[in-house]
Amino acid sequence: MLIVSNKKGFTLLELIVAIAIMGLITAFAAPNFLELLQNREMRSQAAAISEVMSSARSTALSKAGAVEVCWNNTASADTFGGPNVNLQPGQMVMIDTSVADNVGRLFEYQSTNFFIDDSVAAADEPCVVFGAQGRANITPGFLVCRRQGDDSRAVTVSVLNSGRSTVVEGNTRGLSCD
Repeated sequence: MLIVSNKKGFTLLELIVAIAIMGLITAFAAPNFLELLQNREMRSQAAAISEVMSSARSTALSKAGAVEVCWNNTASADTFGGPNVNLQPGQMVMIDTSVADNVGRLFEYQSTNFFIDDSVAAADEPCVVFGAQGRANITPGFLVCRRQGDDSRAVTVSVLNSGRSTVVEGNTRGLSCD
């Protein structure tokens, strides 16, 4: 005689095994997902720096006048640029020198989540001037790292002589996040 059961569903053992498998998958996927998010944020940070440089170059070309970009990569507030702009650590300013009041546009370029180093010598003022033809007077580079001392998976932003800026994966300019 055939006995037909009307009971439907999962046993407790089947549910425990399924939950354990989902837990293992999550445990392996979470670190990779966090690393993916950190890398994306780091590339976004580098793209923001590049965008400021590109915007300054475009402004210099369109107005046929000099535009200056200064940044503060120190641990304390300091004064930079032609109009002596007071910048807090991690701030960048774009100054259109053809405007009478020389008021610049401020950008936060250094998040607390990242360490950013530049290629400008400590004795030099950290400013680049884009001339009327869009060319840069210096060619700074920025290395965006996850944290100080960790150059792995860094992203480099370079300003070329032509004034164009590029973003490249890796440390292409020999900079250090120390």
